[in-house]
Amino acid sequence: MDAVAQKKIAVIVGSGRTVRLGFEISNWFVEVSGLKKEFQVEVIDLVEWNLPYYDEVLPPMAIGGNYTTEIAKKWQAKIASFDGFVFVTPEYNHGYPAILKNAIDYLITEWQGKACLVVSYGYGGGVGVNTQLSNILSGKSPIQMKLTETRPKLLFHRGVFNEQGKFIDINTAFKEHIEEIQKSVQEMKAILQ
Repeated sequence: MDAVAQKKIAVIVGSGRTVRLGFEISNWFVEVSGLKKEFQVEVIDLVEWNLPYYDEVLPPMAIGGNYTTEIAKKWQAKIASFDGFVFVTPEYNHGYPAILKNAIDYLITEWQGKACLVVSYGYGGGVGVNTQLSNILSGKSPIQMKLTETRPKLLFHRGVFNEQGKFIDINTAFKEHIEEIQKSVQEMKAILQ
């Protein structure tokens, strides 16, 4: 196994709604992207983590990694164990979900310098959230992650859902994005070499 294949990547499901598509899209992304061929992969469902709003006395930049709450310590250890991240997020009112913002804002040094890829989805492909989250992760933000240049924006269109709001066929719905998805994973691999 080469050094890159030993790298650990977390695919973070950025949606917390009761009825959501994020978990299905995240797992589909893992399958079609070739991510498992390149890395050790774990899907992290923020709903299962159930992180409360950040409640440490000091902000993450000032705390120096010395968290006091058990949930913060567990989240810190989990995130610190990965070499890179794929953030799979819906676009809610041109921004990203509170559950994802809270999860990111809990930490700072544990994210810094690590590889990341943003995958957005929605009726407009999540262009706004993709840009916003990319800027937060790598722009002038102190987080300063190493972001891939290619960031897939999965576009919903009429006829992809059944009456229950589920994909009729997720492969058909996003088939035009598969090449871009695979390219983004190769960019992540290059960042991690």
